[in-house]
Amino acid sequence: MKKIFLIILILLLPSKLFAQKQVIGTVTLAIGEVKTNDNRTLSAGDPIYFNDTIIAGDNSKSQIILLDETVMMIGAGTELIIDEFVFNPGDFEGKITTTIKQGSIKVLSGKISETNPEDLVVKTPAGTIGTRGTEFQALVNEEDGDSKILLIGPGPNNTLGLRPGEVEVFNQFGSVILDQPFLFTQFSQDQAPQEPIVISEQDFNDFVRILEARNEISEDEQIQEAVKEGLLISGKESGSELVAEVIDIVLKKEDGGATAETLSAALGVSVEELFGDEYKEEFESESEANKVVIANGEFGDAVAMITRYGGTDQGYSTYADLAGISSGTYTYQATGINGAAATGSGSGTIDSTVVIDFAAKTITQTVSGTVALGSDSSRTFSDISKEHSYTSSSSNVEADQNVIIASNGNASADNTNFSGTPQAADSDNKSDFVDSGTNSYFLNNEFTSSNIKLGSGINNDPIAYAGHMNLVVENIDNTNSMVNQLSFSRTGITPKKD
Repeated sequence: MKKIFLIILILLLPSKLFAQKQVIGTVTLAIGEVKTNDNRTLSAGDPIYFNDTIIAGDNSKSQIILLDETVMMIGAGTELIIDEFVFNPGDFEGKITTTIKQGSIKVLSGKISETNPEDLVVKTPAGTIGTRGTEFQALVNEEDGDSKILLIGPGPNNTLGLRPGEVEVFNQFGSVILDQPFLFTQFSQDQAPQEPIVISEQDFNDFVRILEARNEISEDEQIQEAVKEGLLISGKESGSELVAEVIDIVLKKEDGGATAETLSAALGVSVEELFGDEYKEEFESESEANKVVIANGEFGDAVAMITRYGGTDQGYSTYADLAGISSGTYTYQATGINGAAATGSGSGTIDSTVVIDFAAKTITQTVSGTVALGSDSSRTFSDISKEHSYTSSSSNVEADQNVIIASNGNASADNTNFSGTPQAADSDNKSDFVDSGTNSYFLNNEFTSSNIKLGSGINNDPIAYAGHMNLVVENIDNTNSMVNQLSFSRTGITPKKD
């Protein structure tokens, strides 16, 4: 369902910046009520100005990226002031000073800190945090200003080849150094920072609970493990870039995808609020079946990269775009895509792979999985592939693979020449799909791709940067009406390039 990726782009992609004031950064994520001290409501794409105070309300969250690529993730109930920002893009010299009056913040240092680590400073009511090229989290109690600081990384000998980071935490009573990932300290207005310790389970849970993870998803063991990993610096399998916290956490689930429902639970907002005001009305007007499909559509790692760096949606890829690349392959992999019943009932998971071979000018789709419709027993089918040839044309890339899944799990191609959207009722084999308990299922596997140019100076090739896989498995009755339909969707998948 193409709409799913467009929804998340509405949420994440930045719009134009305004020049009336000194722009020092951009909002890349705003969930719930996020405002400035002059009562300006912030949305994704809005500018951040020098001396802005950013206020995130209850059950709200924001992320900003400054001009030097410093990223600040702002938790619920947080008040953050940008006291000082000076940046020379020529030599990366500059200075950043911020004050967190209450709430929580996670900081990934950028170019200024890379050049002069001491020039990124975060103040709290209890004292000062001096960074030395690193990633850390801070939690400030709104009542007494007591502050808790957790160093995330990178540590010595990290796999990304990054300079080890440190945090100096100090006030008038003393100072300590955090120089190993997962070290923690706390201090107050009348007490020196405590000697660093490996974080306790209780304090760990505080950081997780207040910064990112909500009770709705904390019972998921995969999420719990992902949260623990998310507190340590890590890169995606395809590269060393750091990605936004919540998206990164849920995308590290073993199934590789995160649904809108999961993201909304992680952020403590409804699905409608997740999509924002621009889409809320349209979402409400959708049929109940489509709401199920949208809410359960899964997002891939391209969404994490857009969240981290911002970007520009250049539209769906065309075959002419693909023809402009003469060699190499792009492989889009989606494992464990979870099915949601849009009509009737059913369950299942599907693995799907798409390979674009630019020299051969072919797109090959491969699909396998386990599915059950209605009260049927599960049937598992092995890899079945379809190859498409393409030429240079202005048409959008859209590859369809249609499959017949027999009751014993045997899979074969449905070679019907569909005039519109492929569906069981229009298949030459539609009599095979009539619900009887031993009937075959019809599967449609659609692949499209989008051209995405990342922001923040990231020099990526935008062509087919995000792949989208949307599948349905369905059966019908003897009047050709739908009985059961499972929807499987994974949008925003970055390819492995060879």
